[in-house]
Amino acid sequence: MGGVNLATSTTFTSLTSANVLTGATAALTSVTNALQQLATDSGTIGTNEETLNDYSNQLATLNNNLSAANSTIMDVNVATASTQYAQANILVQAGTAMLAQANALPNLALKLIAG
Repeated sequence: MGGVNLATSTTFTSLTSANVLTGATAALTSVTNALQQLATDSGTIGTNEETLNDYSNQLATLNNNLSAANSTIMDVNVATASTQYAQANILVQAGTAMLAQANALPNLALKLIAG
């Protein structure tokens, strides 16, 4: 069984140094372009990620501010209700005292007449 002469083989005759150099240059250009595109895309992704982080932080701050405002509103509502309750309680106590005095007057008059 004889060997194959690679120099004269039809498979390798197209592999001249000019063809190899041209192909290698084209491959290198393609790889360089792909790396540049990868760097550009990576930068874009990084920028978008940073923007999303900023938005997330802003939303967290807004959420905290909204919770604080809601808490303040609830505190004001409780204070208003407490004040209204105290006012109503004072009015009830005053009314009760007036009724007690009004009920005492006829008894006083009867004591003076009986007296």
